[in-house]
Amino acid sequence: MSVFDFTAPLPDRLYWDSSFLGNVNFAAAKFHRPCATYYYRLKEAQVPILLSNLALDEAWYILLKLETEHLYHPQTFWEVYREEPERLRPLLHKLRDFTTRLTQLPHVTVVSTDANAYETALETMEQALLLPRDAFHWAIMHIHEITAIATTDTDFLRIPALTIYTCNEKMLRQHQR
Repeated sequence: MSVFDFTAPLPDRLYWDSSFLGNVNFAAAKFHRPCATYYYRLKEAQVPILLSNLALDEAWYILLKLETEHLYHPQTFWEVYREEPERLRPLLHKLRDFTTRLTQLPHVTVVSTDANAYETALETMEQALLLPRDAFHWAIMHIHEITAIATTDTDFLRIPALTIYTCNEKMLRQHQR
């Protein structure tokens, strides 16, 4: 496994994890600035990007939750969703814009979860003790023969075959040990 910061030479191909996407799009996110800077660096260099519908699904939820709790504090996302779901409508427009912006980039390829990904995901869960979503991300990457990922999620450190690009200092420190 290799772990690089966002100043490292760019990979030949890259998978975007939802943690990376959430940080790119939510200005108040912990890693917004370095993730957004890396996003624009990748865009300018036209690095081929694999974007899965699973990553979009997760990013949508993350962004809905973060934006809702930011706008309607002290209410939680679930309180707003259950009691006043209409308040989410403006955020759904933001999600559509975000998704359109990503999916129309010429260097981004959107892929679906392969019907056979479950077997690789289960094996990964057993071997690396990953949660199901992270195991499915790896399965999608594996099927598409891509090993580089942009993420801030420390759980991906459990997959030895990955090359990780991150701004998360905790991940960079853990890998140096």
